[in-house]
Amino acid sequence: ARTQAQALSSIAYSMASHDPQLAAGYADRIPEGARAEWIGAVVQSYANRDPAAAADWIRRYQDLPGYGHWLGTIAAGFVGRDPRQGARLVGRLTDPEHYHGAQLQLAHAWAARDPAAAAKWWWNLPSERQDAATVQAVVGQWQRFHRDAAEKWVLRLRDSEHRDAGIQALLNGAMEVAEAERLIRRIASPEQREQAYHQQVLQMARFDRDAARDLIRRADLSPEQRANLEQMLGQYARGYY
Repeated sequence: ARTQAQALSSIAYSMASHDPQLAAGYADRIPEGARAEWIGAVVQSYANRDPAAAADWIRRYQDLPGYGHWLGTIAAGFVGRDPRQGARLVGRLTDPEHYHGAQLQLAHAWAARDPAAAAKWWWNLPSERQDAATVQAVVGQWQRFHRDAAEKWVLRLRDSEHRDAGIQALLNGAMEVAEAERLIRRIASPEQREQAYHQQVLQMARFDRDAARDLIRRADLSPEQRANLEQMLGQYARGYY
């Protein structure tokens, strides 16, 4: 059955790349055990070609487990045309298992084009839909181009979990010890703060082992935690990471 599903998926990809509407029309003829793979193979091409038509088509499959992911792919397909229409599409989802993943897909695509607009969209979501993963997705893109604006937005976040997630994303672009240390000290959760030191030490060690040692020396951690970081850095130097 799995082999059949993979074969049909390959056919779907090929067909959809030429005529996604035709490929979509075959979905109901596909054996039930392979139908989700077929739909998944068709969605990307259909979303890129005609996201509105893809959204109309996919509604009939909202009871299938992949529905949230498929809708997220279609919402991301709107980004180059009308991202707010993609946001409205995701906003109609009511099942958290569906909308969190779909929001994340939309956030990645939207923030790659206009991170400030994606951030404004997230800020205006109902509180129950605001999640840390989407913050990381938006800030991760934003900090690549406008770090100051991204940091100002992150530090305005009221929820400490969301703010910590945004700081973690900012740290991906922080290669100076002083900047990394300043950001890490803003993380509210002690566990997240310690994890951030670990990740940042490893990131810095790839380019400048002395800078990684300096960060450990400055770290707002217990002597035992600093010793663990030193041990980790030594293991990195010996090729264990």
